[in-house]
Order: sequence, then structure tokens, then C-alpha cells
Amino acid sequence: MKGIARILLMPVLLGLVACAPGPGSWPDQYRLQSPSPPPSAKNTKRTRSGGILRVAPVTGPFATNRQTIDYTLSYASPNQVSAYSKARWTAPPERMIGSALRSCLAESGRWKAVIGPENQSEADWTLEFDLDKLLQVFPRPDNSFALLQGQADLRHTATNRLVAQREFSYRIPAPGADVQAGVSAFNRAITKLCGDLGDWLGPLTARRKDAGGGEQDMD
Repeated sequence: MKGIARILLMPVLLGLVACAPGPGSWPDQYRLQSPSPPPSAKNTKRTRSGGILRVAPVTGPFATNRQTIDYTLSYASPNQVSAYSKARWTAPPERMIGSALRSCLAESGRWKAVIGPENQSEADWTLEFDLDKLLQVFPRPDNSFALLQGQADLRHTATNRLVAQREFSYRIPAPGADVQAGVSAFNRAITKLCGDLGDWLGPLTARRKDAGGGEQDMD
């Protein structure tokens, strides 16, 4: 009878282990996207005075087509970065961020058109974004936040002159301490980045007289 009891109990124990929260416990694929239009794009009528904006391919540490979702246990090993073993992005993060930026900037209504790198149309401006960090940080075992950092460059397309440059950094609290909570926080960070980029780029690209100038904004 004891042998039968062990056999019956084994699936229950395995099920508990499979459902336990924490890094590496969700065998799914996730998307990076802006879950809703940024506040600057909602219920706002704008004059499309910014010309045509091209969003260049986003660059960064995932440029080799890696699709891992990374995290760090800062309470234990702050200098060690690990990856969820049973969770992946559906595509390289740079590619998904670039798609999200094109969509949300187009929805803002500030430009006549927002195009991607594959579009051969002539653009007035080129936005370059270099992703520095995309990391779920665990300051405690039961608490985490999404860290997104990167640098944006605005260039006058015809001359390739740098018009402005700015660094963006976000720490968005996650609603839990697992990969699903981290992805939710990452997507809120993307929404925040979209809104801030639109507010920063709008006045710069509306200044047509400064098109060939060399201004830097390091805020």
C-alpha cells in the first residue's frame, strides 16, 4: 500500500513544482508592445507639421537575435544576469521595440508619416534608438521591477547631422515576482518611452529652420 501511495502522490508533487512561481517557471513566449496609446496620443488633434520621420532599426545588446528574457537577483548576486529557462520573447527585443515605436509615434499625429527602415520613401528626420538594458530586477524574492534604458538620437536625414540626443531610463514596478509580471512592466515601460519620445521629438522636428543644425539634449 505504501508503494501505491507514493505513486499516487508523485503527480501531485510534480504539479506543485511545475506551478511554483519564480524565474524559469513559465514555458511561454511573450511579446514586447505598447499595450495602449501613450497619453500624448489620446484624444489630441495635432497638425502634422513634423514632416516624415524614419525609425531606424533599434540596436542593442540583443542584436545577435537573442530572444531570452533576462533577470537579475540583485538581493543575492547583483552583478549576475540570468535568463528564464522556460520563457522567451517571440522575436528579438530590438525588433519588437522598433515596431512599437513606429506604431505609437504614428498614432501621435505629429508627423505626416512615420516609416520603417524598409520603406524607401525620403524622410526628413531619422530616429535612432540604442537599447542599453532590458532587465527584470529582483530587489527581494517577492518583488521585482522592469528596467529599460537606452539612448535616442535624432538626425536630419539629408545631411546625417545629429540634431539632438537624449538618454531614457525607466524603473517600472512589476505586479508580481515572475516572468508574466515582468513582461507586464516591460510593456508599460514601452508605453512610457513612446510618450516621452513623442513629446521630445515633436518640438525638435517642427523647427524646420534648425534642420541642419547640431543641437544636443542630454537630459
